[in-house]
Amino acid sequence: MRDDFKRLESPDHWLGWLPDTPGQSVRRQLEQLLAGQVGGTILHWVKIVDEPAFLTAGVRSGADPEQRTIGRTALAVQFALGAQSPRRKPEILTGTFTWAVTGLDQPGSRRDRMWLDVNMPRAQAAELLMQRIYQVGEDR
Repeated sequence: MRDDFKRLESPDHWLGWLPDTPGQSVRRQLEQLLAGQVGGTILHWVKIVDEPAFLTAGVRSGADPEQRTIGRTALAVQFALGAQSPRRKPEILTGTFTWAVTGLDQPGSRRDRMWLDVNMPRAQAAELLMQRIYQVGEDR
């Protein structure tokens, strides 16, 4: 299998907060999360299997009350992936990857947090977006 990020790379939603293309950004974070769980884990492929869920929150501009500045944003993607831990057979995992960011409206105060929820359905992840977007930075 090969990576398939079509559903993530063609949404009608702003993803300019990601450090790279949406697919490359999500893949890189998944690799880091998996390796953080079991050192040496290799991510072979990723497929986004459902439409992403998004949440964006803004604050009113002091200069123009009709304008908003984005302060927080989050996305949740339903995935299937192939990974292999050292000395183990390759496995297929499914679940949801969530990425929330805050501090976008204040230069130098950006905080990111990610969750990898194996076997979590998209509907549950979408419900958690509101909670998670406000958890960013709380535990630091």
